[in-house]
Amino acid sequence: MSSVLILSNYFDVHAFAVAWAVEKLGHSATTWVAPDFPSGQQNSISHSNLKGSEWKIGAKNPINSQDGFDAVWQRRIPYILPLSKDLHEADVELAQRESRHYFKGFLNMMCADAFWVNPVKAREKAQYKICQTEAAIKTGLKIPATLYSNDAQEIRQFFDENAGGIVYKSFLPIGWTQPDEKRIRLWTTKIEDRSLLNDDVELGTCPGIYQECIAKAYELRIVIMGRTCVAAKINSQDDPNLEIDWRKSTDAADVLGWDWVKIPKEIEEKCFNFMDEMGIVFGCLDFVVTPEGEYIFLEVNEQGQFLFVEQYNPEIPLLHMFSEFLISGDKHFKWHRPTSGTFSYMDYVQTDECRYFMKELEKEHVQYRPMILAAEN
Repeated sequence: MSSVLILSNYFDVHAFAVAWAVEKLGHSATTWVAPDFPSGQQNSISHSNLKGSEWKIGAKNPINSQDGFDAVWQRRIPYILPLSKDLHEADVELAQRESRHYFKGFLNMMCADAFWVNPVKAREKAQYKICQTEAAIKTGLKIPATLYSNDAQEIRQFFDENAGGIVYKSFLPIGWTQPDEKRIRLWTTKIEDRSLLNDDVELGTCPGIYQECIAKAYELRIVIMGRTCVAAKINSQDDPNLEIDWRKSTDAADVLGWDWVKIPKEIEEKCFNFMDEMGIVFGCLDFVVTPEGEYIFLEVNEQGQFLFVEQYNPEIPLLHMFSEFLISGDKHFKWHRPTSGTFSYMDYVQTDECRYFMKELEKEHVQYRPMILAAEN
């Protein structure tokens, strides 16, 4: 029996669904709610020549180095670690800095012999889109012409060189909460008017991603697990409002299709080579397929959302696949459909556990609600 440790937060249905699925397969799963550290969680690491290295997470029902985890899934890692409100404001910077240093060191030493999804250092590198673009070029994937810059003159020149227009993207997801508590996001935006690039101070203050605007026949969300490749077709061009960014859809299941499709073997192999170059074993890759049939790589989301694809197309058993991948401990994992004992994401949605989770999420953290069908449906 394999033992899996999952690092995540209170708001992530993926973590709890996968933990349920791992146990459904006859193995054990433990969830570490990492964002509790340091104010809501006490962790320790001890070193000695006699005992070697030992670690412990939490005081009540602790997780520790004696648990012998076979796999670790870094699903959600906190960027901001919560501090006590009683801490003097002059000490906040020191406490945050020391906590981050400790936490990163903790991740780099714990469960050294386990199968990590994804390895700590590779995960960090994969967060950077600049590194992704370099790896894509190196492994032969086609990319849009891309400029990462805060040089206003370079950006305007890039616009002039791309007669079909360019798009702007942020490096990280950005959102704002309005006075009415409505949440808005910054989506990929097409720039067709050069005058929008006239403000040197505005462009110089915040670097951005600028890419040529690629003609699309459709798009792909490709989920890679070891040597298993699952591609879902997104008919983004069927709706004029979604041509630039399909994520704006409020009815993605009906509008976008999500057919399970085969991609050319050559593209699949290049995706695997790209993953090897990045040093990661799991990721969600976004592609554009042009009217001419060219496959254009956009980015990899190293811990991207994937269960929503199964939500929209139940024929794609991503929960079952990913759970078996974690248990396998194999970076060259190839999934084979089981003849019996199958289960789906929607099976989890119908559990009392998920119903409770969704009610709490809806009540306390509406803005974090995952893309998931209501348990009543």
